[in-house]
Amino acid sequence: MGRHVLAIQDTTVLRSEGGGGEYLHAVLALDAQDGAILGLIDGCFLEREGGRRAARRSVPIEEKESFRWLEGADQAASVCAGAASIAVIADRESYIF
Repeated sequence: MGRHVLAIQDTTVLRSEGGGGEYLHAVLALDAQDGAILGLIDGCFLEREGGRRAARRSVPIEEKESFRWLEGADQAASVCAGAASIAVIADRESYIF
């Protein structure tokens, strides 16, 4: 029987400048029972340009920056396939409407 895994994902600012900058979106695996860090599931770098807002409703989800949250969950399922269970944990930025 496999472990119970927590796949915790979040985005952090690496460099910020006027609404834009560089960001890292990481997904970490932890053992749910003892909190031990199992490793990095996924990570992606993002660049944002300040001052621009796209027509969000007309852009397919696969082309949106927010798609990283779905990709993180998919990677967790793939990388941790042998786990007894996987709980993906993210903050409210991950809500996709």
